[in-house]
Amino acid sequence: MREKKSGLSAKGLIGGVLPALMGLLWFVILAAAFYSVFALLIVVLDLPQNLYETMALVAVLPSCFLLAYRFAKKTRRKGILIGIGFGLIVCTLLVIGCTISRSSMDLGSFLKLGIILLTCVTGGVMGVNAKYKVRL
Repeated sequence: MREKKSGLSAKGLIGGVLPALMGLLWFVILAAAFYSVFALLIVVLDLPQNLYETMALVAVLPSCFLLAYRFAKKTRRKGILIGIGFGLIVCTLLVIGCTISRSSMDLGSFLKLGIILLTCVTGGVMGVNAKYKVRL
């Protein structure tokens, strides 16, 4: 009978941190691509001012979903915790950005943070439940 090893091994720690960092890198790249497309739309079209915040949220949501989805699909367990973790990371980064830019946080901002958190959790759950392809 094999005994279960306790504690974290170096391979286990690197195996968990490296996909998380790659996921965050893809999050930044995808969010920047959405922001670029929306910036072009703002320049080309005459859009109302109140649409800018919605466009910013729409730019972040697919990135959040794919961040949690890819990591949960890679690890194949704990999708809700993965989604909550990445959601809290993204929300923390956005709050830090608001603090640095000295913009105010109102009720709408907290609603958007909740939507981001919910999107990350959805991505984590769907990533765990995604079909797994066996590579030969």
